Amino acid sequence: EVADEFGIEMVSIEKLAGTLSLLALFRGQWGLNDLRVDRPRMTLERDGADWRLSPLSTTTRGKAVAAEPGQLASEAGGWLAMIPDLRVGDATVIVLDPPSREGAVPGPELPLRLEGVNLVMRSHGRLHDLRLDVSRPGPLAGQVAIQADVLRPRGNRVSEWRNWEGTVMLQ
Repeated sequence: EVADEFGIEMVSIEKLAGTLSLLALFRGQWGLNDLRVDRPRMTLERDGADWRLSPLSTTTRGKAVAAEPGQLASEAGGWLAMIPDLRVGDATVIVLDPPSREGAVPGPELPLRLEGVNLVMRSHGRLHDLRLDVSRPGPLAGQVAIQADVLRPRGNRVSEWRNWEGTVMLQ
């Protein structure tokens, strides 16, 4: 569990398991062959209309993240794409709108709550396969599945995942 300085939970993980890459260790680096994350719970805050997300913290609540647009997502996406076998099971993600400012248009009353979030990503060199399943609880909610089969162009860094080419399907 990770909490901010006031003890408010930002991230919790029921079970985390991974296998270190011996090849990377011999090179003097660290890396993972696989990572399994079971039943994580994460609270994020939406940063404005562009839907950039940042971890919730009482010290940053309602303040813009000190990063370029998409920087945090690019860094996290690049790091995760370097893991050959990544699995996240039965996650809960809560997305909050920033607190209302005087004169601002109010956002939804309730946070967006996503349950049963499952992610499988397999990466082999420049090839990446991904499946993301998300459910939203409630009488009018349903399930969304995203599948991707993408190729990282030669010369692109892993963190430049927005430039990858391939097929993405939404169900």
